[in-house]
Amino acid sequence: MSLVNGRFKSHKKRYCHENFCSRRDMHPFFVFVRYATIALVLILIAPLFAQSQTSIMNDSYTADRDTIVICDDLYIQVSDADSNLSTTAQDQLTVTVQDDNSGDIETVVLIETGDNTHIFQGSLPTAYHSVTPSDGTLQLVQTTPQGSESTISATYSGGSDQASVYYPLLQFSLVEGQPDINSCREDSVTAILYNVGQGPAYGLSLTGYFPESEYSFVQSVSVQNSAGATSTESPTINGLTFTWNPGLETSALYNIASDDSLTFIFRINVGCSHLTAIGLKGYYFNGLCSTAVDDSVGGTGPDGEFNYAVDLNRGALNIIKEAIAVNGTPIAPTSAPVAIPGDTITYRIQVENLSFGTVYNISVLDSMNVGMAYISANPAPEETHNVPTDWVRFADVDSLESDSIAEFELIAHIVECENLQNYSFANWSCDPAGPSCDPREDTNTSINLKLEIPRLDFSPSDITIPYCGVDTVTYDIINAYNARVESLYLYIDAFPPNFTITPISNILAYETNPEQRFLLPDIGENETITISYAISLNNSWCDVGAAGSIGSISYQTQYRDLCGSSYNYPTRSGNYEVGGQPEITVMRSHGFHNCF
Repeated sequence: MSLVNGRFKSHKKRYCHENFCSRRDMHPFFVFVRYATIALVLILIAPLFAQSQTSIMNDSYTADRDTIVICDDLYIQVSDADSNLSTTAQDQLTVTVQDDNSGDIETVVLIETGDNTHIFQGSLPTAYHSVTPSDGTLQLVQTTPQGSESTISATYSGGSDQASVYYPLLQFSLVEGQPDINSCREDSVTAILYNVGQGPAYGLSLTGYFPESEYSFVQSVSVQNSAGATSTESPTINGLTFTWNPGLETSALYNIASDDSLTFIFRINVGCSHLTAIGLKGYYFNGLCSTAVDDSVGGTGPDGEFNYAVDLNRGALNIIKEAIAVNGTPIAPTSAPVAIPGDTITYRIQVENLSFGTVYNISVLDSMNVGMAYISANPAPEETHNVPTDWVRFADVDSLESDSIAEFELIAHIVECENLQNYSFANWSCDPAGPSCDPREDTNTSINLKLEIPRLDFSPSDITIPYCGVDTVTYDIINAYNARVESLYLYIDAFPPNFTITPISNILAYETNPEQRFLLPDIGENETITISYAISLNNSWCDVGAAGSIGSISYQTQYRDLCGSSYNYPTRSGNYEVGGQPEITVMRSHGFHNCF
């Protein structure tokens, strides 16, 4: 080897082409150096092409996590050699996290676990209330429908991982026998809040709403969750509302996990008016999950809100009024008896206590419309009046036990064809000295008018007036139906003008202006009257045309039923004949005469 142009040069023969030489004449030292250099280059280049891996992990970073529960911290790990900029210090990188339901986007800084590990880890808190972008907390707004899932994505350098988010889902339930409560007594309400969602609910709260001042809160019996935490804590009362845990504080008592429940048992006092339902509204915590709601930080309104109504049984009494007889004949009890004007109706009034406990000072009043008139009652009423319509008030019943009935009887007369409604009312008190409950219980009945259409029949007799004489006409008017006939007229079309009509029986009047007609008496149902009248001529029989005339006459009845409906039926016809002047024949006979 010698120095040539400033380089060492081997004197051995080489088989080289540019930078490549065959192994057989390469010095072993140079072969080692050349291949070591290539390996080093490959080692340095390989990390430049390594792909990052992003994972959502458990809190110990030992396993991937496909689901998280709302309010959990989100643990993220990235394996990425590219971001290991220093082998002597811990590096950092930034991951983007987004919730697809709320739309909130946050960034979280991951720190390398060692100086030269290429593994970066970090966490991000989650909460559920209104979204505030880039506030360092991933806001998970409640999904719709409540309890459904949303998805979180963690992304770094093109790689990402996803996890489903589980929310709490609360349902309201009441124990068997509720949601009804009863008036006129103290009653117990048991409200149970169930978390049927897959995430925990924190800081539960229950608020009750009284619709009326006659409600009052008596006592909190217990508040207990299914994990065993219990308390007799009383609610905060504000006017007509009462609230447990109004600040939505998180605690062992008011936090419930998935498939757990929180039970509230409390007693209330209910007045006797017909009140509307009590409202029950539940809330659960909506803040940052680790502390109570702070309006300056955590927002103003809970996302977890649900409602339930506790019904109030209407009143303590039930009043029934039914007709049980018509004209003294028993009928099946009904609120609409079949009857006609003139009938008498016997009513039975029953006041029943519907098992809410004893009630007091039961007062019953019955009122009739102008189509009905009071006759009598049993027991005898304490008051009777007929202005503006007939009404009666029975003496008070001092008390009535549960499931008991007080009974009254009343008889009334139907005097018209309309305004037949009649009413009964009952008042009571919750205690002997208490005021009457308002409004009162009431009921009403009416009359099912059953009127047959009256139909008359008759057959007028033919008129035959003898010369220089008078004819007496007689026939029946028949009512063969169960309906009375009133305002009865018999119209005639028409007697000749030279006839003289003289009523004899059952004709109240004979009128000729503007029409010829008889006014007849009323005919009761299934009755018959017989009318008769005399007919003669009102001029001299010797006048030309007076005698010997013939013709026909039409008759029609017109009448009304008991309710004033008018009928024109039937139409009949008859004949008349006037006797002619007699003919006198004079015969002269010829005989022998003796003449003296």
